[in-house]
Amino acid sequence: MQCLELFHRVISSDAPIFEKGFERAHATFGVRWARELDAHLECLFGCEEQEYRNAVQGYARVSLSAMRLQAQLNRKRTHEDPGYEAGCFDLAGTLISQFLWKHRYRRLQFHREAFLPLLDGTADKRFYDVGSGTGLYSVQVLRCGAGFRGYGIDASPRARDFTARHVDAWGFGADYTTVDANVLDAGLEPLAFVQSIELLERQANPGMFLSRLRKMLAPGGYGFLSAAIAAPHDDDGCAYGSSGDVVRQFKAAGFKVLDSREEPAYEGGPGEIVPRVAAFIVQ
Repeated sequence: MQCLELFHRVISSDAPIFEKGFERAHATFGVRWARELDAHLECLFGCEEQEYRNAVQGYARVSLSAMRLQAQLNRKRTHEDPGYEAGCFDLAGTLISQFLWKHRYRRLQFHREAFLPLLDGTADKRFYDVGSGTGLYSVQVLRCGAGFRGYGIDASPRARDFTARHVDAWGFGADYTTVDANVLDAGLEPLAFVQSIELLERQANPGMFLSRLRKMLAPGGYGFLSAAIAAPHDDDGCAYGSSGDVVRQFKAAGFKVLDSREEPAYEGGPGEIVPRVAAFIVQ
């Protein structure tokens, strides 16, 4: 795994504070994790060392920003966040965090183990990825087999460009379209599958957003929806204190929750607000 080894060398030299996090993730998740990360690194960066240095710098910015904002949330009990577009500036770093942050990787495992099998044998293999971000979750669906066709919707031009690059690097460019649209008023055709990762909590009106996602999901289709819990976010967004808060909104929008998983970022001390990710399979 040449690319993973190169990444390890660069993170140990350029951002040694995060090397132990890399080694913990490797030890926790094992060979499959290593092969998966290596494959994404190879597709996106090849063997260009400078690309790895840029990605590690981006990961350091993403991680330090998250730690700073969470510390502010614990200290002030208020949300302070630079906003979605600012976060999109370090998309390579965000992608790496999906593998090095254990709660994010466990969400990816849940997507692979519980959601992707639901796609087998379906006649309509089209899907929406709302807030496609790095394109990671779109790639996971496209890798399931022939016939899948994706539409990645994102407000950020940076995210759309990164997603297109990521998808194309895997050889799925002809099967994927990035879309600049506001799902609240775009009138998009219902498709068999809809996924949206950590976008719900950024909505000023999450109920309206979920109602629109419900209309984008064809009858009998499946959705994979994820939200950040007890994490810093834009002040205009919705602060979720528990998964139950999210489930109530799902039900109000007409979704049925089939399965769910919630993962903490780390073990916190007494009284500490610990960020979590919650993922739901809905119909």
